[in-house]
Amino acid sequence: METLSTIVLIMLTMVGYSSGITMASRGKTVPSAIIDLLILVALWTAALMTRPTVLDMLGGSRILLLLIWLLVGMFIGFVKTKIAYPRGLDHMPDTELPEHAQVKESAVSGNIFKRAWEGWKLFAAEMGHVQGALFMGFFYFIVVTIFGLGARMFTDPMALKSTPSSSGWVARKPLDSTLEQALEQGQTD
Repeated sequence: METLSTIVLIMLTMVGYSSGITMASRGKTVPSAIIDLLILVALWTAALMTRPTVLDMLGGSRILLLLIWLLVGMFIGFVKTKIAYPRGLDHMPDTELPEHAQVKESAVSGNIFKRAWEGWKLFAAEMGHVQGALFMGFFYFIVVTIFGLGARMFTDPMALKSTPSSSGWVARKPLDSTLEQALEQGQTD
């Protein structure tokens, strides 16, 4: 149960941060940057380190803890976007949502529930755009970087590290030039 609570806390903090960015952007596309990843890691660290203390203060209510960190993430995402773009986002392009996610006028547009649902779909699509960029950033900086460093440190596919000569030339023994040897090329035993 503790692991599930940790995963939910991390995900809801990310949802809060991305929804804060989306609310501050007002339908404009905000490019993600490395600072977003760093802020999100700092949020996660703060949430996980203060979790026992906050749970004690709240009487063990995990729901209130999740709500608090959702709101903290939302506030920090909103403030970060407003600080990063003090002139506003008028110079940014409009969001490039797919056709199915855009709000369309229809005969039932007057229905408040229909308008609320259409607004939620638009907001969720923009928030998903921010979250997708954050996930891809984490994937690149964590998975790809660690794999690349490991491959560089522990493998030598071209035998560059073990070649004793300075020229890199690898001596090969001559092959037989008989018809039988030529016919055996490409066959495996």
